[in-house]
Amino acid sequence: MRKIIQQLNKPLSRYVLQPLYHWYGSSSRRAKLKGMDLVVSPGVFHPVFFFSTKILLNWLDRNEVKDRSLLEIGSGSGAVAIYAAKKGASVTAVDINPAACACTKSNAERNGQRLSVYQSDLLDMVPQMQFDIILINPPYFPKTPQNYAEQAWYCGENFSFFERLFREISAYMQSYAKIILVLSEHCEIRQIREIAEKNQLIWNQIERHDRIIEQNYLFEINKYSFASSDG
Repeated sequence: MRKIIQQLNKPLSRYVLQPLYHWYGSSSRRAKLKGMDLVVSPGVFHPVFFFSTKILLNWLDRNEVKDRSLLEIGSGSGAVAIYAAKKGASVTAVDINPAACACTKSNAERNGQRLSVYQSDLLDMVPQMQFDIILINPPYFPKTPQNYAEQAWYCGENFSFFERLFREISAYMQSYAKIILVLSEHCEIRQIREIAEKNQLIWNQIERHDRIIEQNYLFEINKYSFASSDG
């Protein structure tokens, strides 16, 4: 039955859900999440419309982040970064989209939280420092984005987002740091994992979330040297 639903979901997503989302996201929208009051600007990834943001928020509920340095890559509305700050983390948020950076900043102020926010193509504009935790809800469809809004969805035809991410990220990780990455079954998980492992990163699935229309997975990624010596 689930396979039938998955087959039906592809045309449903293409011809109904995606146009609906683009229409919904063409205006500023209010969102309530985990006690946060958010305003989501046009062209910014909406945290309520998809499961991935909730998966990261729930991970924050189950894990101690107080007094930890935390980086979110692709902050969008700021929901995850702001919630991490509410839980006591020292948070840096980055996004390539200037509208998303402005949205993150205004929502942080709205919710009484202080963050460091950088408009950055991955880590280009982030000061050289090392983090304890890195959270990523990445773009993962292999297509070249044509504008800032599409950067939230498309990782480049040759997975250039992940090639750069995994090549550069180790310099920003403490030896014991962890990357928490959320992906959908609809993306090329095997290929993304191979890019991580090529760059001396260890990849472990820590959660699976079954939905009617898709499965979402949460992965923990560590530096090879720490993971191998620890296990």
